[in-house]
Amino acid sequence: MLSTRSSRTVPARPGSLWASVVRIIHDGPATTLGRYGIALAVMAVAAVLAHVVSPYLQDSTFALFFVAVVTVGWLGGVGPAILAQVLSVAIAVLVMPRDPERPPDPPLGVLAGMAAFVFVGIAAGLLSHSMRRAQRNARTEAEEAIRQREQLRATLAGIADGVIVTDIQAQITLMNSVATRLTGWEEAEAAGQPLRAVFQVNREGSPDPADSAVRNVLAARPHRPSDQPVLLTSRDGSVRPIDFSAAPIDNAALGMTGLVVVFRDETERRRTEQALLDADRRKDEFLALVAHELRNPLAPIGNALQLLKLPGVDAELQDETRVIIERQFEHLVRLVDDLLDVSRIARGKITLKPEHTTLDAVLQRAVEAARPAIDDRRHALDIHLPPDLPPLRVDVVRIAQVFTNLLNNAAKYTDPGGRIGVAAVREDNHIVVRVQDTGIGISAGLLPKVFDMFMQVEQGRSRSNAGLGIGLTLVRTLTEMHGGRVAVHSDGPGKGCEFTVRLPSAAHAVNGQAPAEDDATPFRARKVLIVDDNVDSAVSLARLLEARGHTARAVHTGTEALSEEGEFRPDVVFLDLGMPEMDGFSVARELRSRRGRGGPLLVALTGWGGAEDRMRTSEAGFDFHFVKPIRAEDAARVLSLER
Repeated sequence: MLSTRSSRTVPARPGSLWASVVRIIHDGPATTLGRYGIALAVMAVAAVLAHVVSPYLQDSTFALFFVAVVTVGWLGGVGPAILAQVLSVAIAVLVMPRDPERPPDPPLGVLAGMAAFVFVGIAAGLLSHSMRRAQRNARTEAEEAIRQREQLRATLAGIADGVIVTDIQAQITLMNSVATRLTGWEEAEAAGQPLRAVFQVNREGSPDPADSAVRNVLAARPHRPSDQPVLLTSRDGSVRPIDFSAAPIDNAALGMTGLVVVFRDETERRRTEQALLDADRRKDEFLALVAHELRNPLAPIGNALQLLKLPGVDAELQDETRVIIERQFEHLVRLVDDLLDVSRIARGKITLKPEHTTLDAVLQRAVEAARPAIDDRRHALDIHLPPDLPPLRVDVVRIAQVFTNLLNNAAKYTDPGGRIGVAAVREDNHIVVRVQDTGIGISAGLLPKVFDMFMQVEQGRSRSNAGLGIGLTLVRTLTEMHGGRVAVHSDGPGKGCEFTVRLPSAAHAVNGQAPAEDDATPFRARKVLIVDDNVDSAVSLARLLEARGHTARAVHTGTEALSEEGEFRPDVVFLDLGMPEMDGFSVARELRSRRGRGGPLLVALTGWGGAEDRMRTSEAGFDFHFVKPIRAEDAARVLSLER
């Protein structure tokens, strides 16, 4: 421990006379006036003592003045010592009585005595001055060292990395709070300990110590941080990955006086990197899976089209082929819809349209959508709903999508001939629905991840049946958007799964069965203009409408649309938005400026279906907005409307 006072300082009560005397003896007078005042005081005391003792000890009076000069030189320095010598001579010559009978001293002896007198006095002053200056310098350096140490401690306390400072023997002198937390050693306990006892590091996967950085610095060799992972073993035995470096502490006068080790906990960074790697891996798997899933329906569609090209295909085979195309087309639409839903969820663009309904009505829609998958694998489906369930206030389409995904998931991951059960109970103000299956189950390690985006539960199941890995993500997100929760439980592989959906009940009971749309849409022949830069899309829709009794024309640019509209005067215009040169928004604005709201019905056909997209088409003057491909019943409904 450094101190600003010498250990020889005599303790004294602050403010006492004795304390002042001790300070003057130890440090000397603080001011020039004080030093010369001390000289005058000491010489006055010496003169009085010499006058008193001179009748008895005449030959000893010189010794009194000699001691006085040395004392003044010690306390006051060179200047006061010279003053004391001058006063000593003056007092001896002018004041002190001299025995007339005593023979005079030899001149050479007088000169030698005077020279010795002067030399000793000045030497005492110089020695005093040098010693006190050295004391002041030492005290200043000690105070500066303490100040710098405290400043260093304050600086290290604000650093997020662990810092350990050692002396030249690699014994610890200082640690910051981060270092104490990571090593498990308190600073007071670690002080004086060898660095290797506190900072225990090893190469990952090897028992060999990894303190080469410290050894290199102590041996004055350059150190380059290693890329090999390093593990720090704490005092309690816990192990964590770290990154560390060491550097010498150099002093201009003394050279290297120690070293500083800086290290940081890499646990969180590694966890983040691993999460990013996992996400990137799942993304790559997802993209590969999307390509795979999109090719699956394309193959039977291509085969069916080739079959229809063959001569002599009978009507029954043609009907069967059309059913295949329709089924695979619907499958493609569902895949694209799921992808769009994920995109909307990620951007927060899904808007719910809640209405009062019943769980029974929702499940009817869900079972109808999932029935092909359930029947295809010959599963038995059991549904048990108590009669006293309260109504729900939900977006019927979205909650039906939740249960459709769960039923499809159960059908997919249950071996043929399995059982799927759906049961519901009322708990407080909620309806709890459980979807159980006798399928392949889920391991405990995968249970927390099943709702993650792109997550695949493969467990011996071929990829062709794995899906896109986004269905359960939609289940969780849509349920939570309704203020509900979803959970999963499985006793392990081969023991099936149970998904639990918890939804809040509605505040008031209403008839939950939504009125069915009138399928008997009256037919009216219309003049229809289709505008799309995708030639196949425009022409095929025109041919379909013509086959249903309408008059249809197809054009492929905005300029052609404006020209054709003036000549053809259509009742309805199906208009693509993303065309080059002149897009659908510009065409719609131009048509509205020409004919106002008395012109044709404008129907936007686009791949964009978000709320912002629909707002833009409405502002541009469109009457309807449909996402491609438009369903036949939607097109029929629009064509049946009067302006």
